[in-house]
Amino acid sequence: MDKVLTQQEIDAMVRAAREGGSAPPPEPVVTRWDHRQSGRLGPEQIASISILHSAFARNLTYSLGALLRTAFQVSMMSAEHMAFSEFLSGIPDVTYLVSCKLMPFKATGLIQLDLGIVFALIDLLLGGEGIGQPPQRDITEIEEQVVESAMNIVCRELQTSWQSLSLEFCFERRRHMNEVQQLMLPEERILCMTFEVIVKERRGTMGIAVPTVISSALLRKLSVARPQFHARPDSPDFPQRLRTLLLNCPFRFELGLNAATSSGELADLHPGKILTLNKGTGDPAILAVDDRAIFTAHLACHGNRRLAHIVAPSEQTTEKGPL
Repeated sequence: MDKVLTQQEIDAMVRAAREGGSAPPPEPVVTRWDHRQSGRLGPEQIASISILHSAFARNLTYSLGALLRTAFQVSMMSAEHMAFSEFLSGIPDVTYLVSCKLMPFKATGLIQLDLGIVFALIDLLLGGEGIGQPPQRDITEIEEQVVESAMNIVCRELQTSWQSLSLEFCFERRRHMNEVQQLMLPEERILCMTFEVIVKERRGTMGIAVPTVISSALLRKLSVARPQFHARPDSPDFPQRLRTLLLNCPFRFELGLNAATSSGELADLHPGKILTLNKGTGDPAILAVDDRAIFTAHLACHGNRRLAHIVAPSEQTTEKGPL
């Protein structure tokens, strides 16, 4: 943070410059520390959380879209640490709020969804169109049971995103505001993630809150895993690290004949028919990776395993250069 000089300090520096001397050193400035700033997410942590939960939003878009069989979209908006009381103050008085157990930490997380989105989900799950103005009332117990199927999918996708912690999101039940206030202390820090949800013509938000002790454990896991998968492309060792990682990647190999036959024979194919190819029995086959021919090889076997006895580089590889 840049220091702002007072008028007296500026005048002293000007006088010292005119007299050829040096200005007296400014007195140290003491600033009161705000303990509420403790635990704030840094830029790298926000980036890690955003990448992880952007993938969660995409997976939830596909999962709930398949269940509802209609246009459904979820996108991440923000992630921040805040006090539990701040989270509660931003929730409408009448909303859809559920709790879920976070095992094995034995902690509690909260999922909040706007009622307009909830009514659209209920309408679609019951065979409706999910359009029109939502009713100006709270949902009933029967409607709660209907929307639970969608919330179970939300918990399942969250569990998949947080699998590095082996964390289970177990759906509990809907909570009312007077119940939620007893779940955590008002000053307890939580990680709050906000998502935009679009269902047909309705647009709303979904909030997910977890205790900071769990989000901190996740960030530690991400920081440990990051050096293995996130290397700067301009770093000197990036090509070698990329080659090392690729050595463990599986690739599909195919060994086949590059043969031709007439369309009449293909049209007359049936079980038991013998198809004559324009290849000799001693001609090598083509060994291809991802539909790209790289070697010619003969078919061989070793016990119950099929082998490819490599003969020479393929002409296609020679023309295009090495892989």
